[in-house]
Amino acid sequence: MASMEGIRGLQPRQLHTPQAQTPQQVGQLDGRQVLIAARGPDLRAPEARTPQDPSRFPQMQRQPEIVEPHYQLTRGARFGALDTSDVLISKAGRPKDDISFGFLGSIKMSTGYKALISDLDGYHSTISNDETWRHSGKSDSSRLSDVSYRLEELEGSADRYMTQANHTRKDQISDLRGQIRNERTVIDGLKKEISEGASLPKNMSMEQILAFAREGVPL
Repeated sequence: MASMEGIRGLQPRQLHTPQAQTPQQVGQLDGRQVLIAARGPDLRAPEARTPQDPSRFPQMQRQPEIVEPHYQLTRGARFGALDTSDVLISKAGRPKDDISFGFLGSIKMSTGYKALISDLDGYHSTISNDETWRHSGKSDSSRLSDVSYRLEELEGSADRYMTQANHTRKDQISDLRGQIRNERTVIDGLKKEISEGASLPKNMSMEQILAFAREGVPL
């Protein structure tokens, strides 16, 4: 291997590097020469934009179309549907089972509550079965009278339940009685409209008619 003394006379190979596009400048700093970096593009703060004159962009002239409803709400109150027996049981619990002593007999339990549940099922069944009467030519007033009669039976069961001191579901039955009163208002309103010449819609079931009536929609 050649010593450093042997290669002293050789000149190092010049490395050709690409020339920079921006010429370098030399300056003095603390008595030393320093390279001055090329000046880059000016960094200017963005110009503040002023709000545009809204008059240059007039708003679209919109004329909302006013559509009158095809009905008027003649009943002020809006009522929910009357609970079914399943809903009532979910709130008040299941009735107690009867206690049997075999041939000696049995003790009836929750008789008032069971009677009320039975009448509640009867009321909803009358509404569901009205579909048959709707196609049989039965008069509108008779159809409403059937529904009204079953509601009276239900109301009587609820009233009798509340009069017994030993019954324990009075809070839930009291709420049901309020629903029954609202349902009575709805049915009486329908009967009044029928007496004044209105008719039950031919293409709607009794359940649908009552649902609209609870919302205050007249016939």
